[in-house]
Amino acid sequence: MGLLMAKKSYYLIGDCHANQILKRAIEDLDFNLYGSGLEVFSHGGWAMRGFLKKIETAKDNFISEQAAAFRGKYGQKSCWVEKRQIKFSEIEDSENSVIIFFLGYIDIKNMLPLKNDSHKTITEFIFEIKKMFPKSLIQIIEPMPQFVISLYRDDENWTPYSYDQRRKQNDLFLQNLREIAKINGVEIIMSQSDILESFDTDIDNIREESSFFLEGKPTDNFLPHIYKGVWDNLKIILNLS
Repeated sequence: MGLLMAKKSYYLIGDCHANQILKRAIEDLDFNLYGSGLEVFSHGGWAMRGFLKKIETAKDNFISEQAAAFRGKYGQKSCWVEKRQIKFSEIEDSENSVIIFFLGYIDIKNMLPLKNDSHKTITEFIFEIKKMFPKSLIQIIEPMPQFVISLYRDDENWTPYSYDQRRKQNDLFLQNLREIAKINGVEIIMSQSDILESFDTDIDNIREESSFFLEGKPTDNFLPHIYKGVWDNLKIILNLS
């Protein structure tokens, strides 16, 4: 009798868009979130730039949002599932770990129009994560596309760069990411083109109507059906169903 294959552990590490994917996973009645080995770490403003430095200063407090985001179907308390939140420092680096990074949106939106150094940023990021997780399978999802307009919360102090500036950096980022990932043997499992299939428009026409509104104001999160499309695709890619 052959040896049983060890179960994979999946870790999705991203900005706030990753949490929206988690919410769609929670709503998926055919998906057992708590038996899948999937942990989701999301953090608004999380960027590739300076990733290792942020981890070293925040890893003891940076916890999976899996338990916090779980509310059950229709928010019924009877549907809640309790699970201890895990810290970033508890991620297991092993041959059975699959770590998926879904970053780059914040870099393109807030930093690269000024710095124009995506090649350096991505190179350092890939080096850092391969050093941090030498045994794990590293995978990448290309960043969410940008809105035509710059959407920010009232309390954010970022410079609102134009769409032309952000679109230019988006295309440079994707070009550099694909090149650097290939050189380093890192697989891109979902492209921005794959993500755009969830939209009813193309990248140059992603406007306010695609935004999730909070308290009557548009945010830089997208409508739930867009993330559902991303989640459905991810579930198939990772064979999580």
